[in-house]
Amino acid sequence: IDAFYRGDVESCRMALGAIEPDASVARLVPVLRCLLGEKVALSPAASSLVEQVAGGAGRLGDTLRKLDRALDKQERPLCLALMREAVALCRRLRPELYEPLRQHITIRSMLAGLDPKAVAAALNGPAVKNARFWHLLARAYDESHGSPLLALEACACWEEFRKHAAQEGLLPPNGPEAAALYLHMAELLDRVPEDEFDSYRREFREGRGVASRKQASALLPPDGEDPYFLSPFALFERACQADPCPENFRAWLDWARRRDPQKAETIAWGWRVAHPDDAEPVLFLMEAAESRGALQRAFKLMQIAENLDGLHPEVRRARFRLLVSMAMRHLRQKKAHLAEREIRALKVLPQAQQGDRPAFVAALEWLCGLISGHPGVAGEAAARTIELMGGEAAAGFLVNGAAAAARCQGLVGEPDARSLSGPIAAALGRACALGDDVGVPVRIPPDLRDRLIKEIEADGAGLAPPLLAALGEAALRTSDYLLAYTISSAGLGLDAATQAAMLFLRARSLPPWEDGRIEACARAAAELARRRRDVDLLGRIGAWRARSGPFDIPWDASVTPDSEQLRAIVEKESAAREYPRFPPEDNYVPWRCDCPFCRARRRKRRDPVEQVIAELVEELGPEGAAEALAEILGPEPERPSPKRRGRPAGDELPR
Repeated sequence: IDAFYRGDVESCRMALGAIEPDASVARLVPVLRCLLGEKVALSPAASSLVEQVAGGAGRLGDTLRKLDRALDKQERPLCLALMREAVALCRRLRPELYEPLRQHITIRSMLAGLDPKAVAAALNGPAVKNARFWHLLARAYDESHGSPLLALEACACWEEFRKHAAQEGLLPPNGPEAAALYLHMAELLDRVPEDEFDSYRREFREGRGVASRKQASALLPPDGEDPYFLSPFALFERACQADPCPENFRAWLDWARRRDPQKAETIAWGWRVAHPDDAEPVLFLMEAAESRGALQRAFKLMQIAENLDGLHPEVRRARFRLLVSMAMRHLRQKKAHLAEREIRALKVLPQAQQGDRPAFVAALEWLCGLISGHPGVAGEAAARTIELMGGEAAAGFLVNGAAAAARCQGLVGEPDARSLSGPIAAALGRACALGDDVGVPVRIPPDLRDRLIKEIEADGAGLAPPLLAALGEAALRTSDYLLAYTISSAGLGLDAATQAAMLFLRARSLPPWEDGRIEACARAAAELARRRRDVDLLGRIGAWRARSGPFDIPWDASVTPDSEQLRAIVEKESAAREYPRFPPEDNYVPWRCDCPFCRARRRKRRDPVEQVIAELVEELGPEGAAEALAEILGPEPERPSPKRRGRPAGDELPR
């Protein structure tokens, strides 16, 4: 008996086995074995003792397990009979659980699709719809994986729970608890696809969801407008009003960036008002102003962010970036005197002394001297740029890219391929890397393309990995996929850190019909970047995947290649040196690809509309094709007749 109440089943069975059959306590052996879950024959007195000791919980548990199986199998008559038995046992044995059990059974039968009236009759009336009931129903919809309409149903049930819990004193109207509930409802609505949200919301309003039409109508406001729990923006707004902490504003802003960018700045200003000492909303407002070209406003916001958190890495990068953007704008506007002010500020900036950035500042001085008509200043800046870039070729590529961004190419001129002696890949790669660093991309001259490909094929692996990556990005900017493919082939033979970037470059340089290779390279690049904790590369891969276009390939984030698969992908792509030509299918026409091969193929193929018309004429004849097209296009809309103007005086007509 001691082992039984301690829950030590094995010790209890050992003790029962040691009892002699003729002992006086042997009459309790069947009772204890039955309580342990064994099937034994009991006398009426022993059965009564088992029921008194177990409190009937065993019988009630068996009945509920049978009911659960019957609900899974949709056996409606058996379900109703077991419901009557279960509630009767519960009322007699565990009266404190009577109402919660009726609520559980009601919700379980609702999800199983049973008739609510028949269920209510079997349960001796409808279950009480208090906060506990709505909490159970909302959780049931939360855990259901089916139509996105269930997310709207769950939000409606959470709203009913909120109201009943407030009335019962279980949930305060404001505070972290209420804010957490609003954020959870917003997270549920985020499961609904953006392009289908309006249709599902309309279905919910019409009562075509899981809930009955009467229940759905009761949850809607009387004026016919959508309730707040069907609007993620309203839910985030209520969450920030209930608990205006930075975490809630951050979640709201992250949602707005993805789903409603036009309201993101309004949210950031609200965050700024609620927490004036936070630098994060100021940084977002600064980036938003910079993206729409309001550089002066962005610079003022950057100064505010510096006062709040001068050590923030994004704040320190922002001053250099904004000064460069403002200088380039003034150079485009031919306002050299204003650009000189920004250049002077750049010279004393610590961030402008890193790496090759002093050469870029000198290149800006070079352009500024040419625009303002001071050849002496331009000559000194040119000499300093050449010295800092390590040669005339790299300096020429850099200043040419800056001049193109400033729209003053005529002052500098294109680099002449015939005048450049020696290798150019390293010089061009250094200029491209510096241009990417300062936000002024350098363009690869078209007449240097073939020469660059030969150099990279001969000794591409000899270039530093950052220079290879910069050349690859520059090639992609001009849609030179062959050059980008060649660069990725050279970089795949390097270390694992470079292989991740080169696989991503290979994925973007492949033609669209190589969708299997594109997905394999992108997936391998993401996995290698994840293992090396390269957050920047992972973000670029995610942004590339999020964009729609010809490379719209299904992506299952749960499937990641293992080490053996990664090694196989790298070896396969390293061996594939030749750019893939057209697919063998003659019917494939890459209408959306802009590479030179696809453009040439499109010129040889007929326009798809002309192809359809030709097939119709061949099949139906000219008259039949005309009738078919007229039926497809419909009647031509009537055009209003032009107003007649009076004839001018005299016999001469207007010329």
